[in-house]
Amino acid sequence: MNKYVFLFKREYWKKLKQSVLLGLFLLFLVVNSSSAFAALVITNGLTHQHSVKSGDTIRGAIVVSNTSEHPESFIVYQRDYFINHSGESDYPEASSTSRSNASWIDYEPDNYTLEPSETTTINYRIIVPDTNNLNGTHWSVLLVEGTKSPMDIKQGLLTINSVIRYAIQIICHFNGNGKKDVEFINIALKQENEKKILDVDIINSGDFMLSPTVSIELFNEAGKSLGIYKSITKRVYPKTSRRFEIDLSSLQAGTFQSLLLADCSEEEVFGTNLTLEIKDD
Repeated sequence: MNKYVFLFKREYWKKLKQSVLLGLFLLFLVVNSSSAFAALVITNGLTHQHSVKSGDTIRGAIVVSNTSEHPESFIVYQRDYFINHSGESDYPEASSTSRSNASWIDYEPDNYTLEPSETTTINYRIIVPDTNNLNGTHWSVLLVEGTKSPMDIKQGLLTINSVIRYAIQIICHFNGNGKKDVEFINIALKQENEKKILDVDIINSGDFMLSPTVSIELFNEAGKSLGIYKSITKRVYPKTSRRFEIDLSSLQAGTFQSLLLADCSEEEVFGTNLTLEIKDD
């Protein structure tokens, strides 16, 4: 064999071995990320809701604890928050969306270093504009992001930042004017492994945040109910959309008349009739 070809192949396999070992090491980091990232913990919830009216001043707090044996630092900053039914979450610049309340909120501190087992509080204040033009739900998020020094796996090869970020939703609800409404924008039955799943995409076309549970009741040809099947409950902000999944795996093949409901509360229930065909696998 030509010595240059031999050297090339030897170098190729050497690099390939390094790549495989590096990949296994990265997999180890991912598998063990829960323990690596568990140092900073928000102990009083990731959702803070407030009923407000024009001119109000509301105060709240976010409690952060360090559960590790080492000092942990974090920074705090604002963003807006948007999600759609495809599962995409977006955090655009604060005050860039139409129902953002980010400009109403101030907070302190904006950075802090926690000693081992220490707990601290991020205090925030909401100053609601004194105007009659506000209604419905307004929201934004405070992001609490841990900061760590980069970890060098190999000098000049790869640098990994081990950080965690929490998005704490700060939500303001105005009582009074405004509408509550949802629309079913897509309904599709899919096969997922051995399960039959009904995907129901809903958009909140009203002014208030809603938390619907989506259910479907199916009827046979004689009009007898075959049961009610439900999704989990999800929060849907105004002008955003979410996907709700309903497991229909227990149903046999057939064509059914059905009633699809989005139950947001005892007073807000939205529904539609549809014909659902379930086929054999």
